[in-house]
Amino acid sequence: MGCEEKTGRPRYYRRVETTSNLLSTPAFWSAVAASCSAFAAFIMALIHRRNLIESVRPVIMLDNWERRRKDAGSLALDQILFKAVRNVGRGPALYVYMNAFTAERGLPQGGMSTWRAAIIPNSDRVEIDNPITLFFQNAGGEPGHRLLPLRIDIFFRDIRGRAHLTHFEFLVAENPNQAPGDHVAPGVIFATWDSRTETVARRKMRKQMRRVPWLRRFTRVD
Repeated sequence: MGCEEKTGRPRYYRRVETTSNLLSTPAFWSAVAASCSAFAAFIMALIHRRNLIESVRPVIMLDNWERRRKDAGSLALDQILFKAVRNVGRGPALYVYMNAFTAERGLPQGGMSTWRAAIIPNSDRVEIDNPITLFFQNAGGEPGHRLLPLRIDIFFRDIRGRAHLTHFEFLVAENPNQAPGDHVAPGVIFATWDSRTETVARRKMRKQMRRVPWLRRFTRVD
């Protein structure tokens, strides 16, 4: 009441006038411009960092697929073979490690020997002869109509030390003539593809977290 008697105006109007005076000062707009410039510089730094990461990122693909039969004593086993490993990315792949294995009820259903390569340059390919052997006799279902899931894991690094993990998942039909879908080889249906990237420091931290029992549930297993 005393303030209204001295000025003749309510406090609300005095606050509006103070805010208007603040918005009209050059110092305020200089601070706004500086904040916008800092935010734009931060965004540009993120873009340049992303471009740098993508400029050395390798991408591994499997090429020249085929399917064949192999006699192993009294058994005739199916084998899947890709004859080439290609790097279609923009940087070389270092310390390439590849493996495939699937099992159910403790019985192996498919697998391959671990394959390694020290380096695969970008836009290059490496010939490979490492078949994936399938054991349909260990799968459930009616003979001749059985299906096997197959997952291929590929681990490698780029020249900046970042770790890359790529998964290829397939569904293999015992009878190639009864398998619908996109085929990479007779009866071999391509299902999904996934690739993850993480820094070496983050990967080491995740391994340390898995040693703590109550933190183990929050870490993802490769």
